[in-house]
Amino acid sequence: FFDVKDVALCLGEVQMRGSSRVAQLLPSTSYHNKGGVQQEVDLLLSQYSSLSPSLGVYTYPNGQRTGNILKLTGTIPMVYNGTQYNVPIVYWITDYFPQYPPVVLVQPTPNMAIKPRHPHVGSDGTVYHPYITNWRPPASRLTDLTKQLSTVFGKDPPVFARPSGAAGPQPAHPPSAATSASHPRPSAYPPQQPHQQYDFQQAGKGVRPRVSSPLYFVLTSDIFCDALLPASDNGHHSCSTTVSFCLVLEWLSYWTARTIWWTASLLSAYRRAAP
Repeated sequence: FFDVKDVALCLGEVQMRGSSRVAQLLPSTSYHNKGGVQQEVDLLLSQYSSLSPSLGVYTYPNGQRTGNILKLTGTIPMVYNGTQYNVPIVYWITDYFPQYPPVVLVQPTPNMAIKPRHPHVGSDGTVYHPYITNWRPPASRLTDLTKQLSTVFGKDPPVFARPSGAAGPQPAHPPSAATSASHPRPSAYPPQQPHQQYDFQQAGKGVRPRVSSPLYFVLTSDIFCDALLPASDNGHHSCSTTVSFCLVLEWLSYWTARTIWWTASLLSAYRRAAP
């Protein structure tokens, strides 16, 4: 028979791994938009209970280090040949999330290895996918990204079992599928300057960064939300309802500045050409 107190403790521990756990961790983080982070992470954890939040500092390949950020560790499901498997994975929720996408890593267990030349996973486990490249808040969501990864991993599993003998590689967790045709991998690196927002877009064979105006950061910050938005029932603010408005203002400010610049250039050229 189960002790009622033990059951209550177990239930409390499970709840701690969810939204309440994220709420406890957020005050110790360096996020620009903590309300947006909690909303997205809570939604992901509610649908994927195999992921567990913790805190950590991520170091990018260029040596840049984040502040104290959320790290979601666990597995996501995939279906290969009609059977469901679990892919070990880590989400690093970067400093400027949700304006900037997370860093996603496949983290194989000791008896597993990353499939060489996988079209979506580098040799270090970094996940590359167009959904990350074309990250556009508020349309881009952690839950949708995870569904996309589950789909592509089901078609081409990123991990296989290490060979234990002379019989050669034994596919475990999922068997290794045939290598898919390669394609350019989008960059998932952070901006060189911490206070600039980069939208990565494929351009030809590579990827070029485009800096968005600082107005986007101002309008999606917690300060702006606190001033204009009422608090929700859980005491947090959501900027998702204002992001479309913010993008319109950003677009207007950009083209207004461009129009002024072109007008000034034309006037200057006209004055120089005038006798």
